[in-house]
Amino acid sequence: MKSDEQVEEYTAKAAFVYHFTKFVHWPEYDHPEFKITVFSESPIIEPLKKIAKNKYTQDKKIKVLVGLENYSADCQVLFVPKDVSVSKVNEIVEFYSNKPTLIISERRGMLEQGVDINLLVRKNKIRFEINTQSLKTSGLNASSQLLKLAVNK
Repeated sequence: MKSDEQVEEYTAKAAFVYHFTKFVHWPEYDHPEFKITVFSESPIIEPLKKIAKNKYTQDKKIKVLVGLENYSADCQVLFVPKDVSVSKVNEIVEFYSNKPTLIISERRGMLEQGVDINLLVRKNKIRFEINTQSLKTSGLNASSQLLKLAVNK
């Protein structure tokens, strides 16, 4: 059973993920939907689905998917839960290198593994770090406003 604290944390994290989509620029793509994929089961899924019901981003309806079948999912955002192993994160980063997919994690040290944005909880507040080099490699650009809000390690 989810605690109120966990529900609150993942509702906030889902809001962060949604807002990131407004401050990151993707190269032109012709998908009818903006896909946010959650790599594996996570408490963030339900809050993301609630957001997707009423919100648009990049002028597209949001679709939330769960799980990747052999990395075949074509998505604009990939959220990697904290229980995914470092070796699996390395595989994910390698697979999506040079593809316009924003990879977001929630586990300390994942920025160094090559994810684009890492969510952290510090003093009961959600903060985030940004790996500008991995963003460039993916062909994504974060706005200066987003970069200013990122925390240093």
